[in-house]
Amino acid sequence: MTMTTTSLAGLGLWLRERVGTRWVVATPIGVGKPNPALNAVYQYARRHADIELTVCTALSLNRPSPGKGLRQRLLGPFVERYYGEHVDLDFVADRARGALPENVHVVEFYLLSGSQLGNPRGQRDYLSSNYTHAARDLCARGVNILLQLYAEDRAAPERVSLSCNPDVTLELLRLLRASGRDPVVIGQAHEDLPYLHGDAEVPRAIFDLHIDERAHYPLFAVPAQPVSTVDHLIGLRASTLIPDGATLQVGIGALADALCHWLGVRQRDNAGYRAAVATAGGARGGVEAELAPFAQGCYASTELLMDGLLALLEAGVLRRGVIDDLDWQAVLDDAGGDAERFVELAWERGLLPETLGADEVAALVELQVLAAGTRIEPADAAPGEGDARGRGEVLVCASGERVSAHLDSADARAAFAAHAIAMDRVGVLVHAGFALGSRRFFERLRALPEAERRRIFMTGVDRVNQLAPGREALSRAQRQRARFVNTCMKMTLTGAAVSDTLSDGQVVSGVGGQYNFVAMGHALPGGRSVLMLRSTRGGDSNIVWEYAQQTIPRHLRDLVVTEYGIADLRGKTDEECVKALIAISDASVHERLRRVAVRHGKLAADWRVPMAWSGNRRARLDTLRRAHAQHFVEFPGECPFTATERALAGALADVDRLRRSPAGLLALARSTLQAAPEAQREALARLGLERPQGLRETLLARVIAGRL
Repeated sequence: MTMTTTSLAGLGLWLRERVGTRWVVATPIGVGKPNPALNAVYQYARRHADIELTVCTALSLNRPSPGKGLRQRLLGPFVERYYGEHVDLDFVADRARGALPENVHVVEFYLLSGSQLGNPRGQRDYLSSNYTHAARDLCARGVNILLQLYAEDRAAPERVSLSCNPDVTLELLRLLRASGRDPVVIGQAHEDLPYLHGDAEVPRAIFDLHIDERAHYPLFAVPAQPVSTVDHLIGLRASTLIPDGATLQVGIGALADALCHWLGVRQRDNAGYRAAVATAGGARGGVEAELAPFAQGCYASTELLMDGLLALLEAGVLRRGVIDDLDWQAVLDDAGGDAERFVELAWERGLLPETLGADEVAALVELQVLAAGTRIEPADAAPGEGDARGRGEVLVCASGERVSAHLDSADARAAFAAHAIAMDRVGVLVHAGFALGSRRFFERLRALPEAERRRIFMTGVDRVNQLAPGREALSRAQRQRARFVNTCMKMTLTGAAVSDTLSDGQVVSGVGGQYNFVAMGHALPGGRSVLMLRSTRGGDSNIVWEYAQQTIPRHLRDLVVTEYGIADLRGKTDEECVKALIAISDASVHERLRRVAVRHGKLAADWRVPMAWSGNRRARLDTLRRAHAQHFVEFPGECPFTATERALAGALADVDRLRRSPAGLLALARSTLQAAPEAQREALARLGLERPQGLRETLLARVIAGRL
């Protein structure tokens, strides 16, 4: 029996009476958490030491701390403006300051990148698991409470949408109930969650308890990261690996934003795109460059729906529809975009009945073969229907056109194809497990017309992140020419990828779905895994001989992209892999990498690095950026920062960089000799330095002004 409550204050006592004192709470990754309810549960456990609380989740997001001093003066107003009245998670704040009580554990299988480095509780309670295994592992931990936000459609009150987070919830509920357990499921509506379709739509009765008040706090939004010159070059190169008609999966972050940006440029300014690719040059590892605009378009099957993919949807890059039925998918593939052939093939293969009834039409609308709004009406509902009259019923198309519901003649099927079937509207364009993005991202999702939103099918990661049992044939049919594009931190010279953990075992983030997607790139005919990698970090090479931790083993090596080029490692010997990776590394480490590979017997002693690779230097990248400045934009999507904030952030970053070298320190010293120009008073006022007090602030103001 579903109940409602308006009192979060009484939630802890209600749970004690319902499940006892051992609470294993599952709550979604990202924005699907009902933060006020979670805070009520956590605070009850803090006050009652007999409660054993374990929160099982991932990617717990709180507003970032603006820090102290100049950092606070710069970021404090931004945090207040961008995140507003977002309700932070109390257990996240307590964990950050080392104040979690002993009776509380927060078990996460994916961490906000870098957030738990050096945090003993965060590191000890990290659960290393593939995203596809999360439901299994949470079930094994004895989950007995689920807490989740949902979206409402007031026109259909009996159903709700899990919106951005059906990813683990659906499978976890199935596993728990299959094992004879009946968890307490608690939900709360959030007014800003977009109503998303697919498997995310569930009966309202799935919840045992509804918090009878819509959540009004802002959803956690991820501000866009600036895309550097290096990021742009990596995204540009990776975009040449995406063929027309591809299946696309991408992650999150600046490299993913860069990839999506350049796919958009390829579509809307193909001449400019080709020019940028030609100027970039670099190694390609024998891989042919895909340069043409997208005629057929792509389809996305991805664990994460984010800003970049939504932009590709709006730009028409994502427009290859798929149908969630194996027989219909085969018809779609064989029809080649021709509506009449599509209908005739469906007729020949027994997929269309002689007469369409209301049930058949509803099923075809559900499959998105027919547009929403298509319906059956009596033939005498309107005069002048010609041969449709007198045969019982007509099909009213979404456009308003009326055609015969009887498909037993070629003429009737031709009319059906002409008026009821719009090939560019057939099928799903995106299958995704969860959604996360900027404020603008959520606004755009909510503003999408209903027909467009229905083409985004939210489902579990057990489906999108693997060739799902029971759906493998359909997955293979839909995921043609698949490109699974992810990011790694380091790469060994023999092709193993490091994506989530430092050499000392400190976890940065988590494996997420990366392993699954890499494996799928090998399992699907025509599929490829693409790992994007910045070749250096802080002057050190990210292409190394060995590393103590690995996320992707070397036997799954495939395509690797850095700012300097593309390495194709699939089916290659160790020697070939070593050479290919040196070719896309920074020239400053070429000789060192060559020597270590020779020492370990992976390169011949007389092999030398080709002179052609000596151009792999950062200075050349800046030249490339200047040559195509109109496309090398710092924020391809929404920029969350004001002009003053951007200028100050750049200036402070410059100061931080320059103080690390003698030449840089000299440049900073010269800056102190000149007073700040009047035009920079506004920026300095943001830092409280418009009227500096004392020598230190005076010098600091001059240094910063010198970098503006």
